[in-house]
Amino acid sequence: MARSITTRAGFASTGRSGWRKPLTYMAAWWAAASERRQLAALDDNSLNDLGISKAQARAEAARRPWDLPEHLAREIEGRPAVRRRWR
Repeated sequence: MARSITTRAGFASTGRSGWRKPLTYMAAWWAAASERRQLAALDDNSLNDLGISKAQARAEAARRPWDLPEHLAREIEGRPAVRRRWR
């Protein structure tokens, strides 16, 4: 019978592979923080090309690194991403 240990971060760890999910989350947090810094550094013309206002860019850049977009969090958890229909 495999023993399950819940770590301080709340991830269940069973054996040697228990470290993969926390490391995956940390890598995703690092990537999200980097992308948000890059978004904050864009000028108005670049933001207009993306269809994003300066206020939206500031709001996104102010988010905490662990506040991941839902599609990315679902991918890490192994759940299917929610497909949205465009109208």
